[in-house]
Amino acid sequence: MPKIRELAKEGLTREEIKNKMLLNTHREGRNAWQIATYRGELDLVQEIYEWAKDSVTTEDIKNEMLLRTDGGGRNS
Repeated sequence: MPKIRELAKEGLTREEIKNKMLLNTHREGRNAWQIATYRGELDLVQEIYEWAKDSVTTEDIKNEMLLRTDGGGRNS
């Protein structure tokens, strides 16, 4: 993940990182945070959170990562 993070910083804007990598959802409505949490990948959850602190607002972290529900109404 750290290498992906560095590559993204070099080639993407802050908005692209936010919208396409951190908050984007797949077909069931889950974002990267929710998928990592669901799979029990706690190191990855921590890395995504650290990345998000640099790339998205506190309000987005709260609403789009911590409180977001997927297509089935599940929260991470």
